Amino acid sequence: RSSSSVRLQVYKADAAFVLNNPILGLGLGQFQPRYDLEIRQILGHEPYEYIMIHPHNTLIAVWLNLGIVGVILFIGLIIFVFRKYIMTASYSEKFYRLIGLSMLLVMLLHGIVDTYVFKNDLAMMFWLVIALCMLPRKFVVEGLVVEGKKLGRTIGFPTANLEIINSNRDIRELEYGVYGGRVTVDGKNYL
Repeated sequence: RSSSSVRLQVYKADAAFVLNNPILGLGLGQFQPRYDLEIRQILGHEPYEYIMIHPHNTLIAVWLNLGIVGVILFIGLIIFVFRKYIMTASYSEKFYRLIGLSMLLVMLLHGIVDTYVFKNDLAMMFWLVIALCMLPRKFVVEGLVVEGKKLGRTIGFPTANLEIINSNRDIRELEYGVYGGRVTVDGKNYL
């Protein structure tokens, strides 16, 4: 009797529950009571553990709690977050984005043998990582200064016109106007 043999029994119960309830699942919080009622019948003998509070697999936990619609939404959320990370990262943000992706990937891998979406302590960590992934990023623009009409110096504010080379977001999101920013020249920052 080891942790692995207990998990195998839980996975056998998971499979039975999914096969018997493929569309709607069991309902929120119904895994433990159903496990208690049906595990002896599913296994054909006494289980190693009589009390099991969750299915020990995140995707199965989502399926059994929320049904197939929940699974589709959960997978869609994960795909959306990964695409958002990959598609919107500028070169200067890639390092930090990789850290976030790594955190999410580790949680997804851990979810093969545990449930983090519906357990208080792990759920908080998972949803915090998702929320951090979804936060808006600063508008970062990289480019070369080009000559303009020199109108700024006539009102006491010399300006720089920028020919954009790279941006972490769609430049069309910017409204027409004058913007302040930070400039780095030879490793020194200017505001």
